Amino acid sequence: MPRKSGYEITALYAGQGIAEIRYGRRWEPTVSLTVRTHKRTSGEELQDISGVTGVKWRVDTSTGTTIYIAKISETQQVAAWAVGHYTFSAQAENLSYAGFHALVADELVELSTHYYLDL
Repeated sequence: MPRKSGYEITALYAGQGIAEIRYGRRWEPTVSLTVRTHKRTSGEELQDISGVTGVKWRVDTSTGTTIYIAKISETQQVAAWAVGHYTFSAQAENLSYAGFHALVADELVELSTHYYLDL
């Protein structure tokens, strides 16, 4: 996340081919965001890395990238998308659905389409 967003890294994890970054928000300490990234190998099928099941996924193609987004609860949301050989997921707590959707579409998907290129 760019510094201007107000999010700061609170934890980093890596394992089983997945990198996970957890963020907190400086001016809203109850808001948290987790972003996961996985680089698929050639021939590896696309899979959901969010770890969330039992939700009703909505499909959004407004950015040109297919985003799957769902409410987990009134205070939690999740999204998943892929760019090239990279698969991503994001999960937020204490962020409105509209705020989360804008964050995913305007920041995360935008960043992933420009910085995660298959070379």
